[in-house]
Amino acid sequence: MAKKKDSNSGNNGRVSKPATESFWIESEPRADRHEQTGGAHARQRGTAHVDKPETAPWWKVCLILDGADLHGPAASSMTKRMASLTAFAGMFAQIINLVTGWPFAVVVVDGAFQGAVLSLLIYGVSNIFQKQAAMKPFERNAWANIAGVSYAVVSLGWSIPGPIGVGLVQYDEDIQNQYAERITFEQALSPYQVELNEAALKGSYAEEIQGQCDEKVKSFEEKKRTGDPSYHNAHLEAYGPYDTVITPEYWNRFPVEALPLCPKAGRLRSEAQTMKEGAETALGEAKAAIQTKYGESFVAYLKAEQPTLYEAYFYPKSGRMRFRREELNELAALIENGEPGVQATLWSAGMLSGVTSLASVLMTCALAVLPAVKVSWRSKTALKYQERLAEQQQLRRRDEQQHGGGNFHD
Repeated sequence: MAKKKDSNSGNNGRVSKPATESFWIESEPRADRHEQTGGAHARQRGTAHVDKPETAPWWKVCLILDGADLHGPAASSMTKRMASLTAFAGMFAQIINLVTGWPFAVVVVDGAFQGAVLSLLIYGVSNIFQKQAAMKPFERNAWANIAGVSYAVVSLGWSIPGPIGVGLVQYDEDIQNQYAERITFEQALSPYQVELNEAALKGSYAEEIQGQCDEKVKSFEEKKRTGDPSYHNAHLEAYGPYDTVITPEYWNRFPVEALPLCPKAGRLRSEAQTMKEGAETALGEAKAAIQTKYGESFVAYLKAEQPTLYEAYFYPKSGRMRFRREELNELAALIENGEPGVQATLWSAGMLSGVTSLASVLMTCALAVLPAVKVSWRSKTALKYQERLAEQQQLRRRDEQQHGGGNFHD
């Protein structure tokens, strides 16, 4: 009876625990698990303690996210399960960002190795931010709050280039061939392109002269209506001599520079159209010849018939474009040209990357503010947890002694 009274008096003398701490301490005794660890050590020293976790290697800290990283040492089973799900969501989202963002990083830094290093660096930093964000946020812990905001920025920000990376991989062959086609027309078939450019310039000049012609005609009509004798000069500049009947063929014997404004505009416009049609016909025939021999592969054409030009823009061994950032321009051209499936693929990849990243951020923030998670980080609570284990083990031994009687001491 005395022992029982001591036990009760000890329980009555205890300081009452906060509601949250009391809940998980009472629901998580697990005395048998800690009987040979924390409880045994506590009995030997007469006090409870919290074992310090071993320091993980740096690569594990950066690359591996475990549920135990998102809660303190004194966590309930429910808290551990929620932390494990949150860690899985974070790893899943960051792996998606790592895989989809790597091709984009390769293009931006112009190197596969450098791109891999950049992607892994962002992946590791994101994991570190997520781990730190779960440690006592919003309770005068500025570092945890900053880490939470940083995790949201990095995770959501790195999901933006994800669809671009998917597009670079999914449509790699189309990008390479489209680039080769552009090089073919700009370099190998440049004479035809030069003619087209000259035709366009001549057409623009014809429109400029036509504007001057219209102004002179308007001036001629106004002066003639008002009786101004200088209307003859205006007509001469616009059409030629006023009192002479001139047919269109009349001006064929004169160079274009000697023509009045209106016939000059007509001559220039006709020459520009003829030049354009001739260049387009020749260019179409050249393109048809390439397609007949090489199909739609302009890469194969450059490699076979323009090796010097091919090596100037492509690596001979890998076949990759020498100027990686041009891949972004070609992908943008594919999107603008409305190539089938390109926009749908990029939208799908963007939704997957963005939704998983957003879910991970929200789950991490929600987990961090849970009272049970906040309590798990408090060393005082962890000590109370170990003390409770030691007390329950002492009560168990007393009960065994009472029921075992003298046989226990013998």
